[in-house]
Amino acid sequence: MKPLKECKVLVTPTSYGSQDESLISRLEEKVGEVVYNTTGKPLSSVQLQEMLDGVDGMIAGLDTIDTAALIAATNLKVIARYGVGYQNVDLDVAKKLKITVTITPGAN
Repeated sequence: MKPLKECKVLVTPTSYGSQDESLISRLEEKVGEVVYNTTGKPLSSVQLQEMLDGVDGMIAGLDTIDTAALIAATNLKVIARYGVGYQNVDLDVAKKLKITVTITPGAN
């Protein structure tokens, strides 16, 4: 397993850190690279396929994390849904690809 300082994380919820800006600084201190969704809305499968290259972990919003997106994410090890529920995440494919999917109740 890679050290956190060598990991790349994709953060897609535009509300991430809006109530607590220290979430952003703490994440950026812990990992090697953080990429943010700057579109202002949830990402489509096609957009995710383009952004997931080299990503080790994802803090996900309500993006479309379907089969195509997961297959494109060759380094992805974990998806942490920012909030509750597993909406828009293909859990069966994630399991087959050995990608852990979690939720963060109370985070948003």
